[in-house]
Amino acid sequence: MAKTVLLDFTSTRQSTYVDLQARMARRGVVINRYAFNSTPEGARLASAHFAVILNEGDPFDLHWRAPDDRNAACHRVETGQFHIAPAMTPLDVAWEGRRPGGVIAFAEEFFHSVAEELFNGKIPHIRAQAARSDPIVQHLCSTLCGKIGRREPHIAMCAERIATMLAGHLMATFGEGTRPPQPPKGGLTLAQQRRVIAYIEEHIGEDICLADLAAEAGLSRHYFCRAFKQSLGETPCRYAHLRLMRLAQEQLLGSRKTVTEIAHELGFSSSNHFASAFRRHTGMSPTEFRRHHG
Repeated sequence: MAKTVLLDFTSTRQSTYVDLQARMARRGVVINRYAFNSTPEGARLASAHFAVILNEGDPFDLHWRAPDDRNAACHRVETGQFHIAPAMTPLDVAWEGRRPGGVIAFAEEFFHSVAEELFNGKIPHIRAQAARSDPIVQHLCSTLCGKIGRREPHIAMCAERIATMLAGHLMATFGEGTRPPQPPKGGLTLAQQRRVIAYIEEHIGEDICLADLAAEAGLSRHYFCRAFKQSLGETPCRYAHLRLMRLAQEQLLGSRKTVTEIAHELGFSSSNHFASAFRRHTGMSPTEFRRHHG
């Protein structure tokens, strides 16, 4: 029997089978981009944490056998398809060529907390699966991978919200022995809105945690996101970002502070990151905006 090689996708340690290209770790979720090295002779691999692996490269053939499979199977993995690797589940796999892929790895406490919120503490059983297609999973995984390298305020909150949605959808769609969660009814009360908005205003330039906002409203993360959007028309992350951009515009037009000073006060890691975010929002650089509207 082949020896099982444990891959820890939450760690920066390199492996014979995968080369880490880029990563972002955010509050119980680690988003990675890897190059998966060719293993034509096969290997027995296991992920230390629940992980979703997204094929970001060309189609290829994957030989796969999970513990529940009677026989090995050859899957044609198309671009954008994904595999589900439950924690500590040995998988016999083989493929040829160096393959780029995104990996979303969930810390145990994060994954379990979402399950407890949605399924009253009953954690769904999700089997190991290869070459799956689901537009929601594919979109959420691609969006998370697109956050890698971004150095802006509220990125952690955005990643946490998307990861919560991804975990909930995986459980509802691929989990066994559970019913899909019922959508919450109603939005935030006026009192909840006031508390949450006051918290955002107080911490606008900081790395706001979605769990802290949900706690202000007295709701779980999953239900809070839905209720917030129903009441305010935007996700918490989008609302905070729009408010941040409004403050940036006010600072540019109402003060003599430099772009670098404004970037620092608003929580950006550099003036370049601030300028990139501002241009995406307004179509102009901060300097151009000040010159045009000042």
